[in-house]
Amino acid sequence: MTNYSPFDVNLNVGLLKDGKLYCDQPPLRTENHPDCAHDIIAYRHYRKHIENMLANGNTNVNVIPDEYTRCLCMLIEDSDESLPSMVNRLNELLSPFNRNEHVAHIFFENIEARIRSLAMQTKYGLDIYDQDTGTCTGPAKSATSPSHLSVLRWETIDVRCTPLDFQETVLARRNGRRMMVEHLAAYYKSLSQQQRDLLVCSPRQRKNGTQAQDGRQNIKILQEQAVADEKQKKKVMLK
Repeated sequence: MTNYSPFDVNLNVGLLKDGKLYCDQPPLRTENHPDCAHDIIAYRHYRKHIENMLANGNTNVNVIPDEYTRCLCMLIEDSDESLPSMVNRLNELLSPFNRNEHVAHIFFENIEARIRSLAMQTKYGLDIYDQDTGTCTGPAKSATSPSHLSVLRWETIDVRCTPLDFQETVLARRNGRRMMVEHLAAYYKSLSQQQRDLLVCSPRQRKNGTQAQDGRQNIKILQEQAVADEKQKKKVMLK
């Protein structure tokens, strides 16, 4: 049995601890930005008015006008939450005092739709498939990065609608995460093949005495999944 050795490495804004990747960036605390705080209060007043209209049977209303896109983009940015968790958080944050629970679901559904249109989840991590061909740069492909060697962050598609100081902070944080990936890739390349195979195994697998060949099997599965995903994308494009 191969002896288990923890993988502990500092990676710029990240940390590899016991072979699991963590992003060390502090919370963005978007709600504390003055422009965002102003928009939150303004929207709560607007929503109270819309709730009254909906309760009276008027369904021809704009639940989230474009003027609040800035606020949503700021609140979405940098979140590591699942989509349902983030929708619930934003719905609570943007609710007026003593909201009308009978129509709250309408706002929940609209917030989810706006999130899907304004942002996407970016996966930062070690791309095993590209690493083995020597071409790993930038965010990882979701199919080829083990979950314990990657982190997810929601990122707005167009951050230019947000205040300039917020844009600068966001871009710096994204760049920090890209550097974290580059440092992780360099560390991976510095390992022996046996160490690489073990690193690809999850921390739980290694603690349970996983052999290096099991790590190689994990890599094979990831590679096969990546090839299958590429074939599926081509089929969709040809339709």
